[in-house]
Amino acid sequence: KVFDPLLARAKELGMLPEDVRTTTAASYVTRLWNRQRLIGEEVRFRQIARDYFDKAIDRIKQSDDAPDFVSPEDRADYIEEIVSSVFNNLTGRGVADVPEWLVPVKRGPLKDRVFNIPDEQIEDFLENDMELVLRRYARTMAAEVELTQKFGRADMKEQFDEIVREYDELRKAAKTPDERAKLVAAEKRDITNLRAFRDMIRGTYRAAEEGSAWSAITRSALTWNYIRLMGGVTLTSLTDALNIVGKFGMQAMMSEALPALSSGTRAARIARQDARDLGVVTERVLQSRLASLAELQDPYRYGSRYEKFLSNASNLFSRATGLSLWNDAMRTIVAVMSQNRLLQNIERASAGDALDYGLIDKYESSYMAMLGIDERMAQRIGDQFRAHGVKEEGIFGANASQWDDEVARRAWAAALNKDADRTVIMKGVADNPLWMKSNLGKLMFQFKSFALASHQRILIAGLQERPHRLAEAMVFATGMGMLISYLKYVERGDLDEANRGGSVCLNSFGRFAKWI
Repeated sequence: KVFDPLLARAKELGMLPEDVRTTTAASYVTRLWNRQRLIGEEVRFRQIARDYFDKAIDRIKQSDDAPDFVSPEDRADYIEEIVSSVFNNLTGRGVADVPEWLVPVKRGPLKDRVFNIPDEQIEDFLENDMELVLRRYARTMAAEVELTQKFGRADMKEQFDEIVREYDELRKAAKTPDERAKLVAAEKRDITNLRAFRDMIRGTYRAAEEGSAWSAITRSALTWNYIRLMGGVTLTSLTDALNIVGKFGMQAMMSEALPALSSGTRAARIARQDARDLGVVTERVLQSRLASLAELQDPYRYGSRYEKFLSNASNLFSRATGLSLWNDAMRTIVAVMSQNRLLQNIERASAGDALDYGLIDKYESSYMAMLGIDERMAQRIGDQFRAHGVKEEGIFGANASQWDDEVARRAWAAALNKDADRTVIMKGVADNPLWMKSNLGKLMFQFKSFALASHQRILIAGLQERPHRLAEAMVFATGMGMLISYLKYVERGDLDEANRGGSVCLNSFGRFAKWI
């Protein structure tokens, strides 16, 4: 379910050889290194690695590229160089654009060799918590596969080279030293930002810093603040329902979403099951939105026993708040409505054997394009729905688990997840500036960065879509915000302030609604 599909895609993209097989352990389970143990017992790990590479050199058969060392000291220096490269890469101090299981060696008999040491030799330095291993594997391997499919290489080397070439041409055409200086600064900024976003997707951003004691303290403080301050987060999240109104409209919510949630028709059941199967509804298991809210979505969160205790405590706390259930309910609604909207558009755009986006209005064609579904992909999705899907009482059930077009299924899953993430807000890697991702930035803006993501995904996106839906959402959200404020006062036992604030809010809301 987890390892094999990503392994198969990695083979298809040429990231791994077709005959790749497990030779160092009993099963194909990716290694997750315990960075703190590696740093704490560096001397012992280095000795184990030296012995392994020393024997690896001995096993190389005599050939044109056989080891040719001028002295035992030369051989020892070569092995030490490899060991240092491996250690630095595993602890986040090495080159960030190579996976941690590769040996970044560029010369000699072991050039480009994999650190293929048997697990039992380095057992003390590996994580054996299966949940952590699975999370890390899905987090990193999925990113490697998707980046490779999109850009040809996960490190995006060709794209970076193209940026450098374009800036070289611009500097040649520049007429003054000031223009060239501005271009140099712009090139540095663009490459820095793009490299940071790439590394955040891959889970390698600030890898070395995340292994420091200061980062461990920061993570603990963030988790403690989350447990201390976020007990009422579900109440303040009621406005999420109004985001759905802004994206789909009140009419669609009343005529499609609510019937689909309460209906017992086969199409409605399929639509709800698709939301779970395609990873749209996972909050009760992963608490990923809560981690995003509190800046806890750190792929390097494993660490000391105290950090693991806080992590488990935050997961338990997340369930206790009830927000996981609320998030899953909202994302189920979004998934059902997105399926309906997408398949309605495909149905309207059908013109014989082909699709024509000219048959639907510009807002809907833009919506399809925003979700990454062009006319060719829409045709493939439509074919799969006609073969496997169900439509009852105006509700579409795509039945994606039965699709035999894997590319169409992945595109469909990506579209539903993207729509859910921008409606029930999940921060993306580019929603906040880089300085807010530092340890100090996280501590200072732990619960403020979410406002920036909401600004991007609600206000800016709403202005680019149907303005009347954004106006509807603003009116309802303002009213809901006033209700939440009133309930917060009641929760604290301050009934006088609740009544006083309620009167002011009602007068302000009336004027605001009239203006809208």
